[in-house]
Amino acid sequence: MDYGLYISAAGALAQSARVDGIAHNLANANTPGFRRVLHSIQSRQVASREDPGSHYDSSDLHDRIGGGLHLTKEQEHLHPGPISQTGRNLDLAISGDGFFAVQDPKTQETFYTRAGNFTLDPVGQLRTADQKHIVLGQGGTGIIVNNPAHGNIAGQVKIQVFDPEAVRERVGSNLYRFEGEGKEILPLGKVHSGALEHSSVRVVSEMVEMIKALRAYESNMNAIRSHDFTLGKAVNEIARAVR
Repeated sequence: MDYGLYISAAGALAQSARVDGIAHNLANANTPGFRRVLHSIQSRQVASREDPGSHYDSSDLHDRIGGGLHLTKEQEHLHPGPISQTGRNLDLAISGDGFFAVQDPKTQETFYTRAGNFTLDPVGQLRTADQKHIVLGQGGTGIIVNNPAHGNIAGQVKIQVFDPEAVRERVGSNLYRFEGEGKEILPLGKVHSGALEHSSVRVVSEMVEMIKALRAYESNMNAIRSHDFTLGKAVNEIARAVR
């Protein structure tokens, strides 16, 4: 009985996390350069005392007898979104691999993004859309744009390419932190001016996945209520019989 509750609760938690992830994708359906996050659910196997990578816990019922579902590590959809012309001079889109390098002016830490909807600060320095990060040019310095309307060349943006297997971390604001330096490439032939890469999220597909996840969550919650009712009934009837 308790095991049934464990199984149903594990399924509900996995589906709840999946719903949160899908909601995050949908919230970023219009965010330039956003890569949708994939969420996979797998059955939980019996953990082994001998396997140091299994993190066996003798007090955990799942580890002792296995079963149930769990959400595997989130994976990003590596394919870029579509690129379209915007006609805005400060919009840039990368064709193929690579990320724009941007820097936090307070900490001097470098981050990377595919979002090219840049803006100018009061002194004409190229920044991210939220104005919090400086867009780096080749040589690792910021880019000052004096008169963007007349097509003056203010500099070339810095683009870094990383190995597909490189460890990366989402740090918010559509930015990444990579492990390792990556390789700097010339933007010639890689950057489209007056264009943006759109989000790779497909709203209809995400909504279908959301409906599936919500139905699975509700099924697990119904199972929990059923187990709880049965357990309560058994306890009460046994208590009466003992009297």
